[in-house]
Amino acid sequence: MTFDIRNALAIFQRVGANDNFVTLILHPDSDDYKRFGSTLSGFIHYTKNQRKYFSGEQIILGFKEDISFLKLNTLDLNYPIKTKTFLLTKGIFIQSVRQIIYTPKDDDLDGIPKKHKNKITIPLEPASDPLETEKLSLFLYKKYLNSQVKFLKSEKEKYIGIYLGLYEKVPAELLEKIQLDPKEIETNDQIHRYYLNTKKKTIRLTDEESKRLIE
Repeated sequence: MTFDIRNALAIFQRVGANDNFVTLILHPDSDDYKRFGSTLSGFIHYTKNQRKYFSGEQIILGFKEDISFLKLNTLDLNYPIKTKTFLLTKGIFIQSVRQIIYTPKDDDLDGIPKKHKNKITIPLEPASDPLETEKLSLFLYKKYLNSQVKFLKSEKEKYIGIYLGLYEKVPAELLEKIQLDPKEIETNDQIHRYYLNTKKKTIRLTDEESKRLIE
């Protein structure tokens, strides 16, 4: 069965909900591949809120519960403590994963041919929309707004930067709702960074903006 690489819910339902042991095969051209190598093994870690969210409950996920990242509790003794801590607390970008190989538990084996009972491979397709991550971020932030969740400064910067990159203009009422001074759109470097990185994916950067992004 093939899953869209962006579909965190499908991955949770197939391997996360049952806490299956997994091996993640990473894309050779991804930053995570360069950092960790071709494969990572362990158990995908989910917070209680994430599990409730994937189960359909009306849960507001915090900034550190971004479902576009997979956090891994690895049992590999070869990994240094620093690497294990990073994988468990920050995780890897979901789009870095090319395949997931998992070992089914006994109660998952019904209907599975005997020769396939040791492991099952889930191939993942690359995202067709280069702006899918940015659109997912705006979707989550909109849920924050509707639930009257107070934004951290870093969340405001990311929200407005991505919004500008997609739509070029931010409504005044949105700035008022998240309590961001409109002057920061001109002066805040973090907002500019998110704006230019988002705009870069649409192939709309001018030469001057490309230089600014490098700076």
